[in-house]
Amino acid sequence: MIHENSLTTYVSIAPELSKRQREVLAVFRDGKPHTDKEVADALDLEINQITGRIRELISKKEIAEVGKIYSNGRPRRLCQIVKNTLW
Repeated sequence: MIHENSLTTYVSIAPELSKRQREVLAVFRDGKPHTDKEVADALDLEINQITGRIRELISKKEIAEVGKIYSNGRPRRLCQIVKNTLW
């Protein structure tokens, strides 16, 4: 069951999020941290199609950068959903 506060929050922010932002945010619903590449793979999109949306969601405080991991010697941003968000 969805808590009333969550439903109210959803109604208040839903119009503010674009379709792609909502798709990206949905990947984080599992509560686990993800890299940009993992999000792109989950949505079957190119990474350049989601990095801007992740940046936007960070600025909206829907997700937060929680660290970095290294893949092929390159740092990768690791993000996680903010605890008090709708999901």
